[in-house]
Amino acid sequence: MATSGKTETVIGLEANRSVPLAKLWGVQSLNDQITESNRTIALLTADEQEQLLIYNIIKMYQAEILTESALKIAENNYQRSKRSYDEILTRSKLGLTTVTDETGAEAQLASASSTLNRARYQYRNAQLKLRQTLGLDPSESLKLMAPQPVFAEYELQHLTEEALRERPDMKQAREELQQARNLLELARLAQRIGLSLDWTFEREHFESSIGISNLDRSGAAEEWYLNGNAELKSEKNRNYPKDGTLTLKLSLNLWDGEVRKQRIREAEAEVERLEQALKKLEKDITLEVESAYYEYLNQQDQLRSSELQLKHNQIYLEATEAKFRAGLVPFKDVLDAQVVLNQSENDYQQTLHDVYLAEISLQKVCGRLRLANFVE
Repeated sequence: MATSGKTETVIGLEANRSVPLAKLWGVQSLNDQITESNRTIALLTADEQEQLLIYNIIKMYQAEILTESALKIAENNYQRSKRSYDEILTRSKLGLTTVTDETGAEAQLASASSTLNRARYQYRNAQLKLRQTLGLDPSESLKLMAPQPVFAEYELQHLTEEALRERPDMKQAREELQQARNLLELARLAQRIGLSLDWTFEREHFESSIGISNLDRSGAAEEWYLNGNAELKSEKNRNYPKDGTLTLKLSLNLWDGEVRKQRIREAEAEVERLEQALKKLEKDITLEVESAYYEYLNQQDQLRSSELQLKHNQIYLEATEAKFRAGLVPFKDVLDAQVVLNQSENDYQQTLHDVYLAEISLQKVCGRLRLANFVE
């Protein structure tokens, strides 16, 4: 302010506060609920991504364990084929074998050697994939422990209810629907009459006001807020009323090109879309849980069958080798029994792998894959 050629400096301090009236009654305002929904949706998205990451790591972890088991089986099969080949060579020197026996033993050994080399490559490849995902050095040594199937008993109805209640994507869908309903409510509020009632109190160097209003900065109606303002300044107030000033302001937007109606229609359409999406997600989750549940039961049956088949083929090979040495069966029967046993050993390890992953998949579709469940 310029006075008599001099400059006067005015110093002031002002404080403002606006609080939703709903908050005074212990209820969140619509705007606060929408903001909270954004935070909740972001956390649920992160939770879903974390569970997917855990699932993928478990799959790679199991792949390394499976390929390690396959490598051990290949090594044992190679040693078994080598012993048979050496035995045939020894017997051939005594004239106790045929050309078919010798070429069969040689072919079996070559096949076992090829399988061993392939198993080594697959094991190393599984090691590299796991360490790459974990961000570890390729040469990092990890001590992996193969989990044993526990044949846990689950109730399908309980699993389905838990999945519909706990899955992050289900929670997110419900939260998005509630957020859309709050946005629809705000859109409807904009059609109401705007009202602002303020009381202002002034003194020489002080001015304060308090009031309630449902007007936003653009003058459109919204939720009710309690507003407060206080100001201290070096400049004197002059001619102020001793009892303060009461101000009432009404606002009604008579025509806005149907912008508010269009906003309501869009909000209603979004609510309807999310309601249908939620119903579809409920059906999809129910089917996913049921499918994972029966796959887990099927893998349990497969494991029991595979275990019995493995024991049978172990006994059969021992019996066939004994019969061959007694001259009761040709050497080809021994080779065939070795092939069958090797396949049974691999099938059993694969089934162990499958039954564990089937249980992990069941946990995943139920929303149970939490890091805390894997840390002792």
